[in-house]
Amino acid sequence: DVVSDTDEVANGTDPLNADTDGDGENDGAEGTIDTDGDGIIDALESSSNDADNDGVSDELDAANDDPTNDSDNDGINNETEVAAGTDPLNPNDAGTDTDSDGTPDNIDNDDDNDGVSDTDEVANGTDPLNADTDGDGENDGAEGTTDTDGDGIIDALESASNDADNDGVSDELDAANDDPTNDSDNDGIDNETEVAAGTDPLNPNDAGTDTDGDGTPENIDNDDDNDGVSDTDEVANGTDPLNADTDGDGENDGAEGTTDTDGDGIIDALESSSNDADNDGVSDELDAANDDPTNDSDNDGINNETEVAAGTDPLNPNDAGTDTDGDGVPNDLDSD
Repeated sequence: DVVSDTDEVANGTDPLNADTDGDGENDGAEGTIDTDGDGIIDALESSSNDADNDGVSDELDAANDDPTNDSDNDGINNETEVAAGTDPLNPNDAGTDTDSDGTPDNIDNDDDNDGVSDTDEVANGTDPLNADTDGDGENDGAEGTTDTDGDGIIDALESASNDADNDGVSDELDAANDDPTNDSDNDGIDNETEVAAGTDPLNPNDAGTDTDGDGTPENIDNDDDNDGVSDTDEVANGTDPLNADTDGDGENDGAEGTTDTDGDGIIDALESSSNDADNDGVSDELDAANDDPTNDSDNDGINNETEVAAGTDPLNPNDAGTDTDGDGVPNDLDSD
């Protein structure tokens, strides 16, 4: 084998066997080369033997007894490459390893290493090659199959950072992603209205005040008491924009408007048809002089309090009673 017996003894090869390791290459051809750098020359490591069955011959394997050695330094160990069908000696043939866990996708049960098997991801509708399918910063494993908003779409498919209908509630928490009028916190105020009002569409205790219960908080409602008169006009009229019936007589301010039935300069919405300040039998709404019971509302010559005493109608000029002497006192009250 062209290697002296003396050198063979020094090298550890057999001076009586031209091919000590029996791999078809004689000891002279292999010399003292150590291809795999493991301290054992090639003449003593067979290129046809694979002690650890990792797909790499002992001559080329720096760790003959370790199948998890990575001979081509591609990040995938030898036995895994054999299982995946890739070449453990070719760093350009490692196969795709999405999660860089050392296991090629074609034999990896969890390609994106999110804690959810590829099989389950297909069933769930998530992406087995993307650990965070909806891109919201929470991986699919952490979100699991939870459906926080109960809309039939699991959280892993609805982003906590996306808001499709711009109603201030993320898709993950919004049961109606395409309906900004949805009311996520069930406080009677829809989401987009809460956003406009500056309240929290996810906090039922932060709905803002809504006097008229029309679903629009006062700070963005033009008619807080829903009486048909704008808040601006109510201020101008002197009525209460938070009370649909300012004078409490059963007629709302919108119905009474700016009418002044008795012509006293005070609109009906501010004078109650059920109040009589001077007890003269004529409600303030119809009495031009609310503090003067001697006023004659029907202009029949008999004042209001006298008509009440006489039992006649102070608002009916045809019901004044008989006043023989025309002194303003009906006969049934007149002593003369």
